[in-house]
Amino acid sequence: MGDESRVEKRPREVDGSDGEELKRTKTHEEEFDELFEDGYFDEPVETPEESARKEFVSGLSENGFRVTEEELLDLLSALKDKVPSWGVAVERRCLGLFLGCIARSTRSCRIAFVAQDGLKLIGQVLKEAVERLEANENREEAGMLVLACLACLKALPLGRASLWEHRQSIGKPFDGLHKWCA
Repeated sequence: MGDESRVEKRPREVDGSDGEELKRTKTHEEEFDELFEDGYFDEPVETPEESARKEFVSGLSENGFRVTEEELLDLLSALKDKVPSWGVAVERRCLGLFLGCIARSTRSCRIAFVAQDGLKLIGQVLKEAVERLEANENREEAGMLVLACLACLKALPLGRASLWEHRQSIGKPFDGLHKWCA
């Protein structure tokens, strides 16, 4: 009952000297009610970027994290146009998820991905992930990006000619990864 000195249960009517009413201290319930009424405990408002990110991820999860040929062009254009505005970390996570989905997709979708300069995209992600590994920046996330790139590369129907054609975009980052691992 140590709060009795701080909180008065009944307000005083009048001081008697000058006729002014004395103010009382608020109870804990009243303070909580004020915070609640002011919206302190309301759910945070979802930004348009966050709702777009959720829509992107739910679009990938609808088909069991597989991409169809019909969706491929829309997803690639979304990755180039919309995703960079969501921030670097979210962009890289979306790219990693997308590459993992490509690895699980049908062979015809993977062929279409290679035809749409998908190898350059893999090379960019792999290059950035290796740079982050070398700089010891967020190694767990960089490692996950590397794994997504490697899983996608393993699943793609690539021959010597394709790899020779993309030796700059994929070969250099892959060599950097090999040096980092050694």
